[in-house]
Amino acid sequence: LSAMHDNIHATEVGNDPVDYRAVVGFGRPHEVFAWSRDFLANDQDAPPTRSTNEWIAPAVLTSGDVAGTATAWRPTAGAVAETAGFDGDMELGAALEAVPEDAQVVSDPRSGAWYVIADGEVSALTQRTAAELPNPLPIRQFQAVVAAEFADSATNARAQPGLVWALVAIACCLGILALPAIIRRARNR
Repeated sequence: LSAMHDNIHATEVGNDPVDYRAVVGFGRPHEVFAWSRDFLANDQDAPPTRSTNEWIAPAVLTSGDVAGTATAWRPTAGAVAETAGFDGDMELGAALEAVPEDAQVVSDPRSGAWYVIADGEVSALTQRTAAELPNPLPIRQFQAVVAAEFADSATNARAQPGLVWALVAIACCLGILALPAIIRRARNR
Protein backbone atom coordinates (compact mmCIF):
# COMPACT_ATOMS: atom_id res chain seq x y z
CA LEU A 1 0.00 0.00 0.00
CA SER A 2 2.91 2.38 0.41
CA ALA A 3 3.09 2.76 -3.38
CA MET A 4 -0.44 4.14 -3.26
CA HIS A 5 0.84 7.35 -1.71
CA ASP A 6 1.93 8.53 -5.17
CA ASN A 7 -1.61 8.21 -6.55
CA ILE A 8 -3.43 10.12 -3.82
CA HIS A 9 -6.27 12.43 -4.77
CA ALA A 10 -8.94 14.47 -3.00
CA THR A 11 -12.37 13.16 -2.14
CA GLU A 12 -15.36 14.31 -0.11
CA VAL A 13 -16.06 13.06 3.40
CA GLY A 14 -19.41 14.40 4.47
CA ASN A 15 -19.20 18.10 3.63
CA ASP A 16 -15.46 18.39 4.24
CA PRO A 17 -13.02 17.69 1.44
CA VAL A 18 -10.20 15.38 2.47
CA ASP A 19 -6.95 15.97 0.65
CA TYR A 20 -5.39 12.55 0.54
CA ARG A 21 -1.99 14.15 -0.11
CA ALA A 22 -2.06 14.72 3.66
CA VAL A 23 -2.09 10.96 4.22
CA VAL A 24 1.20 10.06 5.79
CA GLY A 25 0.63 6.39 6.28
CA PHE A 26 -1.59 3.42 6.30
CA GLY A 27 -2.62 1.05 9.04
CA ARG A 28 -2.04 -2.69 8.74
CA PRO A 29 -3.52 -3.96 5.47
CA HIS A 30 -6.08 -6.75 5.58
CA GLU A 31 -6.85 -9.11 2.74
CA VAL A 32 -10.48 -8.71 1.67
CA PHE A 33 -12.61 -11.83 1.33
CA ALA A 34 -16.13 -12.44 0.01
CA TRP A 35 -18.59 -15.21 0.86
CA SER A 36 -18.02 -18.25 -1.35
CA ARG A 37 -20.85 -19.32 -3.67
CA ASP A 38 -21.08 -22.73 -2.01
CA PHE A 39 -21.27 -21.09 1.43
CA LEU A 40 -24.15 -18.92 0.18
CA ALA A 41 -25.79 -22.07 -1.23
CA ASN A 42 -25.70 -23.45 2.35
CA ASP A 43 -23.14 -26.18 1.61
CA GLN A 44 -22.03 -27.09 5.14
CA ASP A 45 -18.68 -28.43 3.89
CA ALA A 46 -17.82 -25.35 1.85
CA PRO A 47 -15.16 -22.90 2.91
CA PRO A 48 -16.99 -19.74 3.97
CA THR A 49 -14.90 -17.27 1.99
CA ARG A 50 -12.87 -16.72 -1.15
CA SER A 51 -10.18 -14.12 -1.75
CA THR A 52 -11.10 -11.04 -3.79
CA ASN A 53 -7.42 -10.28 -4.53
CA GLU A 54 -7.89 -6.98 -2.71
CA TRP A 55 -6.37 -5.51 0.44
CA ILE A 56 -7.74 -2.67 2.53
CA ALA A 57 -6.03 -0.49 5.14
CA PRO A 58 -6.89 2.59 7.18
CA ALA A 59 -5.60 5.80 5.58
CA VAL A 60 -4.05 7.96 8.33
CA LEU A 61 -3.61 11.75 8.14
CA THR A 62 -0.68 13.78 9.50
CA SER A 63 -2.85 14.54 12.55
CA GLY A 64 -3.07 10.80 13.32
CA ASP A 65 -6.78 10.74 12.49
CA VAL A 66 -8.16 8.05 10.22
CA ALA A 67 -9.43 9.68 7.02
CA GLY A 68 -10.93 6.56 5.47
CA THR A 69 -9.51 3.55 3.72
CA ALA A 70 -7.05 2.76 0.97
CA THR A 71 -7.52 -0.29 -1.23
CA ALA A 72 -5.09 -2.18 -3.42
CA TRP A 73 -5.87 -5.04 -5.76
CA ARG A 74 -4.08 -7.59 -7.85
CA PRO A 75 -5.62 -8.07 -11.33
CA THR A 76 -4.17 -11.57 -11.75
CA ALA A 77 -2.67 -14.08 -9.34
CA GLY A 78 0.99 -13.30 -10.16
CA ALA A 79 0.60 -9.57 -10.76
CA VAL A 80 1.93 -6.78 -8.58
CA ALA A 81 -0.72 -5.10 -6.45
CA GLU A 82 -2.05 -1.80 -7.81
CA THR A 83 -3.90 1.11 -6.28
CA ALA A 84 -7.63 0.52 -6.41
CA GLY A 85 -8.65 3.71 -4.67
CA PHE A 86 -9.40 5.64 -1.54
CA ASP A 87 -12.66 5.89 0.36
CA GLY A 88 -13.71 8.46 2.93
CA ASP A 89 -15.36 5.83 5.14
CA MET A 90 -13.80 6.88 8.44
CA GLU A 91 -15.87 4.38 10.43
CA LEU A 92 -14.57 1.46 8.38
CA GLY A 93 -11.00 2.79 8.52
CA ALA A 94 -11.12 3.10 12.31
CA ALA A 95 -12.73 -0.33 12.68
CA LEU A 96 -9.99 -1.93 10.58
CA GLU A 97 -7.39 -0.75 13.09
CA ALA A 98 -8.93 -3.04 15.72
CA VAL A 99 -9.14 -6.18 13.55
CA PRO A 100 -6.81 -8.93 14.83
CA GLU A 101 -4.03 -9.90 12.42
CA ASP A 102 -5.26 -13.50 12.08
CA ALA A 103 -8.90 -12.53 11.40
CA GLN A 104 -10.53 -12.40 7.96
CA VAL A 105 -12.18 -9.21 6.73
CA VAL A 106 -15.24 -10.01 4.62
CA SER A 107 -17.01 -7.60 2.27
CA ASP A 108 -20.56 -8.36 1.16
CA PRO A 109 -21.13 -6.12 -1.87
CA ARG A 110 -24.80 -7.16 -2.12
CA SER A 111 -25.59 -5.37 1.14
CA GLY A 112 -22.55 -3.12 1.59
CA ALA A 113 -21.85 -4.94 4.87
CA TRP A 114 -18.40 -5.60 6.34
CA TYR A 115 -17.72 -8.54 8.64
CA VAL A 116 -14.84 -10.07 10.58
CA ILE A 117 -14.33 -13.81 11.01
CA ALA A 118 -12.25 -14.65 14.07
CA ASP A 119 -12.19 -17.72 16.31
CA GLY A 120 -14.98 -19.40 14.33
CA GLU A 121 -17.41 -16.49 14.75
CA VAL A 122 -18.72 -13.80 12.43
CA SER A 123 -18.97 -10.26 13.82
CA ALA A 124 -20.06 -6.95 12.36
CA LEU A 125 -17.13 -4.69 11.48
CA THR A 126 -19.12 -1.44 11.23
CA GLN A 127 -22.14 0.03 12.98
CA ARG A 128 -24.12 -0.19 9.73
CA THR A 129 -23.49 -3.94 9.65
CA ALA A 130 -24.19 -4.25 13.39
CA ALA A 131 -27.78 -3.21 12.65
CA GLU A 132 -28.10 -6.55 10.79
CA LEU A 133 -25.80 -8.58 13.04
CA PRO A 134 -25.85 -7.10 16.55
CA ASN A 135 -24.03 -10.04 18.17
CA PRO A 136 -21.33 -12.42 16.94
CA LEU A 137 -22.59 -15.74 15.57
CA PRO A 138 -20.82 -19.06 15.05
CA ILE A 139 -19.90 -19.31 11.34
CA ARG A 140 -22.35 -22.14 10.52
CA GLN A 141 -25.22 -20.41 12.33
CA PHE A 142 -24.45 -17.24 10.39
CA GLN A 143 -24.33 -19.33 7.20
CA ALA A 144 -27.94 -20.45 7.67
CA VAL A 145 -29.07 -16.82 7.93
CA VAL A 146 -27.04 -15.45 5.01
CA ALA A 147 -27.84 -18.48 2.78
CA ALA A 148 -31.58 -17.95 3.37
CA GLU A 149 -31.25 -14.25 2.49
CA PHE A 150 -29.23 -15.12 -0.60
CA ALA A 151 -31.84 -17.69 -1.70
CA ASP A 152 -34.62 -15.12 -1.21
CA SER A 153 -32.75 -12.48 -3.22
CA ALA A 154 -32.01 -15.02 -5.99
CA THR A 155 -35.69 -16.01 -6.10
CA ASN A 156 -36.74 -12.35 -6.27
CA ALA A 157 -34.19 -11.65 -9.01
CA ARG A 158 -35.51 -14.55 -11.09
CA ALA A 159 -39.10 -13.36 -10.52
CA GLN A 160 -38.39 -9.83 -11.74
CA PRO A 161 -37.73 -10.64 -15.43
CA GLY A 162 -41.16 -12.28 -15.64
CA LEU A 163 -42.76 -9.18 -14.19
CA VAL A 164 -40.91 -6.97 -16.68
CA TRP A 165 -42.08 -9.09 -19.63
CA ALA A 166 -45.65 -9.05 -18.29
CA LEU A 167 -45.57 -5.24 -18.11
CA VAL A 168 -44.15 -5.05 -21.65
CA ALA A 169 -46.91 -7.36 -22.92
CA ILE A 170 -49.59 -5.25 -21.22
CA ALA A 171 -48.12 -2.06 -22.72
CA CYS A 172 -48.09 -3.65 -26.19
CA CYS A 173 -51.71 -4.79 -25.85
CA LEU A 174 -52.80 -1.34 -24.74
CA GLY A 175 -50.92 0.17 -27.67
CA ILE A 176 -52.60 -2.21 -30.12
CA LEU A 177 -56.03 -1.51 -28.62
CA ALA A 178 -55.43 2.24 -28.82
CA LEU A 179 -54.13 2.10 -32.40
CA PRO A 180 -57.57 2.34 -34.15
CA ALA A 181 -58.49 5.41 -32.08
CA ILE A 182 -55.15 7.03 -32.90
CA ILE A 183 -55.62 6.36 -36.62
CA ARG A 184 -59.21 7.77 -36.57
CA ARG A 185 -58.03 10.89 -34.75
CA ALA A 186 -55.22 11.38 -37.31
CA ARG A 187 -57.68 11.00 -40.26
CA ASN A 188 -60.12 13.53 -38.76
CA ARG A 189 -57.45 16.25 -38.57
